[in-house]
Amino acid sequence: MQSTSIIRRWIRGSLLITVLVLVLAEGLFLYYSYNDLYGGVERAVENRFSTVVGRLQATGTAGGHRNHRRKPRQCPAARRRAVRREGQV
Repeated sequence: MQSTSIIRRWIRGSLLITVLVLVLAEGLFLYYSYNDLYGGVERAVENRFSTVVGRLQATGTAGGHRNHRRKPRQCPAARRRAVRREGQV
């Protein structure tokens, strides 16, 4: 009777340690696999985005600036003539 109790405790203890080690190893594997896969994708997207932003800034078409082309301001007399012309069409 005494030997069954010792064997059960030994199996239970070694099984617990084995399961914990396997769970830890699987968790580390999944963590590093996820970071490797999606970290590479993230770096690729950042590189692509940075080149697009660089090209847009080089051509002056980046959307972050408030320097959009605006219509030149007209004096009140020119504005009235433009309104009259639109009404005649």
